[in-house]
Amino acid sequence: GASVVYGSEWICLGGNNNEGSSSSVWSVQYNGQLIVNTLPALPATMDNFAATLNGDKIYVAGGNVDGRVQNKMYMLDLNERKQWQELTSFPGAGRVQPVLLNGNGSSVILLGGFQAGNMEEAPVLSPDVYSYNPISGVWTIETQLPLSTADNAPLAMVGGFGVNISDSLFVIGGGVNRTRFINALDAGRQIDLAIKNNNQPLADSLSAEKAAYMTHPVEWYQFNSDLYSYNVITKQWSLTGTYPAGARAGAGAVTDGHALYIIDGELKPGVRTDEVNCISLD
Repeated sequence: GASVVYGSEWICLGGNNNEGSSSSVWSVQYNGQLIVNTLPALPATMDNFAATLNGDKIYVAGGNVDGRVQNKMYMLDLNERKQWQELTSFPGAGRVQPVLLNGNGSSVILLGGFQAGNMEEAPVLSPDVYSYNPISGVWTIETQLPLSTADNAPLAMVGGFGVNISDSLFVIGGGVNRTRFINALDAGRQIDLAIKNNNQPLADSLSAEKAAYMTHPVEWYQFNSDLYSYNVITKQWSLTGTYPAGARAGAGAVTDGHALYIIDGELKPGVRTDEVNCISLD
C-alpha cells in the first residue's frame, strides 16, 4: 500500500494481503484515541504503487491495478473528497514499486519501478524521471536517475524510498541493485534463449544461478546505500553520502525536517530487519 500525511490525517491507500489487493482508503487521526474514517475508494484494487500529496490533492501512480502492471495515474481532491479522477497515464512501461514525489508544488515527479517482462520481452527498469504538470495534464522527462557509486549504473529505485524535505528538495535512497535485479527477473527468458540456441552449458549455468539466487549473503545483492538529493529548481542531483543502514528494499521513510528515519525493509530477498535508523539532515 501507500500513504500520505495531510494535516493531522494519515491517509492509507490500497495495498494487499494473503487474500488479494484492496481499493480501500482510510483517514486515520489521533486525538487521545484513534479516529478512523473511510474516504472514497480507489477506482480499482491497487498494490505496489506510489502516492504523494501535492497541495490538497493526493496523486497515485504505477503498481498493479486490478492485478495487472499499469501506467495509470489517479487523483483525489481532499477539499471535495467525492471521487478519484483518472489522469493522463505516464509514458513508457508500467512501473511496479516506483516513487512519487511533490515537485516544488507545481508538479508531480515519478521515478524508479520496474516492469517484469516475460518469455518474449526483457524486463524494463527505466532510468527516466518524469514530471507531471497538474494544470496541463502533460508528462515530460524531468531528468535521469543518478549513478550508483557501487557500479556506476543508474540507480534502480525499485523498492527504494523518496521523501520531500521541502517543496523544492527531495531525497531518494535504498532499493535493489539494477544489474542483480534485472538478471534475476530475466533468468527464465535467458535460459529459454540458451536452450533454443542449443547452448546447454549456458542454460545449465543460468539455471544454477537462478536456483541459488535466494541463498547469497546480504553483501552480494548490493542494495543501494547511496542517498541522493534532488533540487527541483536547479534540476541537479547531489550525493549526500553513502549509508549502509539505508541499503534496504521496501523500507518506510519519513522526515521531521531535521532527520530522515528509515524503518524496517529487506536486507536481501526474503530477509527483513526490524531496525529503525536515523540520518541527520542538518
